[in-house]
Amino acid sequence: MKLIKRLFSGILAGTVALTMMSGGVSAAQAGVSVDEAVYVNLDYYGKTEKVNVVKGCSMNGNLSFTDYGSYEKVTNMSNEVQPSISSNSVSWKLSGNADRFFYECTPKAGSVVLPWDFDISYKLNGVPVNADKLAGVSGLVEINIKAVPNKKAGEYLKNNMILSVESIFDMADTTSVEAPGAQLQSAGNYKAVIFAALPGEETDFTMRIGTKSFESSGIMITMMPGTLEQLKKIKDFKEAKDTVGDSGDALYAGLNEILDSIQNTSDGLNQIKSGLSSLQSARGKVSSSKEGVYTDADKALEDITNITKQISVLIPHLQNGQKLVRDVNSDVNAMVDTLGSIKTYTNSFSKSISKIQSSTDELYKNLSTVKGYKSDTKELLNKINDTIDISENDKKAMDTAMMLMNTRLSALEKDLAALDTAMKAMPAQLDAASAYYKDTTAAILNGELKGIIASIEPTLVDLSYTTAATNMLIKELGEMSGKAGALVDTAQEACALGSKYVDSIDAGIGTAQSLIKQLDEIGDTTKSFSDKSNELLDKITALNATMNKYQSGTDTALQDTEKLFDRLNTGLTDTKILLSSVEDTLKAGGGDFDEGTRQSLNGLIDLLQDSMSGIKATSTVKNAGDKIKSTVDDKLDEVEDDSNLLKMDAEAAPISFTSARNPSPQTLQIIMRTHEISIDDSKSIRDMETAKDKTGFAGRIANVFEELWNKITSLFA
Repeated sequence: MKLIKRLFSGILAGTVALTMMSGGVSAAQAGVSVDEAVYVNLDYYGKTEKVNVVKGCSMNGNLSFTDYGSYEKVTNMSNEVQPSISSNSVSWKLSGNADRFFYECTPKAGSVVLPWDFDISYKLNGVPVNADKLAGVSGLVEINIKAVPNKKAGEYLKNNMILSVESIFDMADTTSVEAPGAQLQSAGNYKAVIFAALPGEETDFTMRIGTKSFESSGIMITMMPGTLEQLKKIKDFKEAKDTVGDSGDALYAGLNEILDSIQNTSDGLNQIKSGLSSLQSARGKVSSSKEGVYTDADKALEDITNITKQISVLIPHLQNGQKLVRDVNSDVNAMVDTLGSIKTYTNSFSKSISKIQSSTDELYKNLSTVKGYKSDTKELLNKINDTIDISENDKKAMDTAMMLMNTRLSALEKDLAALDTAMKAMPAQLDAASAYYKDTTAAILNGELKGIIASIEPTLVDLSYTTAATNMLIKELGEMSGKAGALVDTAQEACALGSKYVDSIDAGIGTAQSLIKQLDEIGDTTKSFSDKSNELLDKITALNATMNKYQSGTDTALQDTEKLFDRLNTGLTDTKILLSSVEDTLKAGGGDFDEGTRQSLNGLIDLLQDSMSGIKATSTVKNAGDKIKSTVDDKLDEVEDDSNLLKMDAEAAPISFTSARNPSPQTLQIIMRTHEISIDDSKSIRDMETAKDKTGFAGRIANVFEELWNKITSLFA
């Protein structure tokens, strides 16, 4: 457990120290550059207990600056200068040639808002249990971590911070580790569980640990902004996605407008059909009521004229709809080509990470070779210990015999005391009985009994003295045994000291190997993020394929609709001419054209029926448009609802945790940890510290990074 805590602290200290050692470069004198790290102590269940902010400053030649924020306490970690603190700021005035300057702030409650909230629960063998009851238990321990985006967090934190959740378990007492969706890594006798989440993603992480004696160093939670060069392409993709979405909406609205116009002609065609049916029913009455027929014919001709005009206006809209479909499809294909270049960058980055991991694996093998030399020394120490064990066993046997004798002497002393008490009580009891029954015989016996007791008492006194002397002898033997035991213990301690010296060398190599493994795990996590980006790009490519599939059908439907209305317009124009000729002929020929009129009207009714059937087909085209829009919207919404990945901006300037009035920090990170669950919680880890030089400012500067290390290792103690 102590090794795990040292490992966590070492990684954190190294990361923060390397980050805070980087300074800004400028042609002219620059302002103060700041690196910010937030450290959060959580209870077992993910609730915040304490928040501290460590700020590392590159002074760049400046000797004074002001940091904005509401703080309960401010601690100088570099020298003895005291700040000037107000309600919403802290000002520093330094002296000398200060280069790097560190201080720790404790913000007021609620002034620092984190991008995620956490709810952690525990089960033992499937039954909910309190975390403080788990230390040393055996069975299946389940830990569930629910990460919920904090809506109150700033936009930069919600859209750019990447989440990582880690925990490490000692496999010496662990029989199994199961963590769906996590990355598992081994480091010596320890196994690490690593989860990751994208910005703004709400998710659950579950770990199931089979254990013989459960202990946990706590759950480590880190957050940092995504600023890799490859992530800058996400902003370009977001802009391309918005362009495609706007074009799709315009296409959908235009297509619906066209189809609504087509469907609106249905009423006019129904009127024509109704009019022609009326003409057909009145055909037999034409001879007796010619004037009525002429009137109906004129009305029908007027309706046909209006329909042909409306259809002529509609045909150009259909042609524009076809062009709009092709333009949108072209824009989507261009966007997918851009995404292809992004995928090339992510694959290249993943290969670079793999090369780094190969180098660290070679270093790990070299350390393993050095580690093997401790076995010979251990064998010699074990032989000495075996000899000591034989002497200790003989001592234990003698101690056991003395304990048995001491127990028997104690029992004998109790028996002698009880016998003495009983004999002294017997004469009084006989006197009482003699007086009660007025029996002279009892009085005689009582006198005899007193004589017997008087003769026995010297013997009992001698036995008591003998018992006491024996106890003194056993006590002296016990002291001699204790001195012999101390001699054996001294020999054992000497052997143990030698063994610890060997183990210390081995532990140092083990810690270095563990650190190398952690670096390898970070590489794997980064490659996993690259793989997720590639998966997202593949989904967008599949979405483009779906749109391409429906583009051809939509274009064909619009072309067919255009042809339908062109033919309908031609047919209605011809019908108008025909009806005009029929009317003129009827007026000229009268009843001779009755049969011809009947056949013409039947043909027109059939033609209108076919036209109306074609208009009903527009609902199919409209449904196809609805399906395309629904598919596009659903796919884009799925990407945006799951996380804020598309809102990431790797080039966005970081925003200070403590106040937006502060200049943009160079780096940001959040490091959180829950309480550990350990059998030896009362035993804190104490690192050996070098005594601080109190002679002056130069000595304090030399110890600044040692101070930083101690702050970080004690932060989670």
